[in-house]
Amino acid sequence: MSEIRSQATPARDELAAYLDRVIDNEAWANTGAEAAKHIEEQLGWSKPRTVNNAAELDALPVGSVVWTPALVGPVGHIFVKCAGMWIIPWHDTAEDPLEQNGSVTVLFTPGDMG
Repeated sequence: MSEIRSQATPARDELAAYLDRVIDNEAWANTGAEAAKHIEEQLGWSKPRTVNNAAELDALPVGSVVWTPALVGPVGHIFVKCAGMWIIPWHDTAEDPLEQNGSVTVLFTPGDMG
């Protein structure tokens, strides 16, 4: 699912507020599975996809966007697949997203549109 979130409320704060409401619902007091199902259906939550090897990375279509955490510090790097290579857009250089830590999180694939 592709979605552009408002920057006014971070996703974690939005989820925490929703969980507070779910926890207060006595019907779900003893069932985390039922609460999780509701969060998936109502909020569209899903675990981010992780790519751990070159074959999976190569299989992503052109236009895909991935993120890899930095080895030091909180920022990391965003990569976009263009013409069969991965680039960091503001550096305009081709690099291997798996080189730093061996895994990346898929943020967007063109097939997610619509």
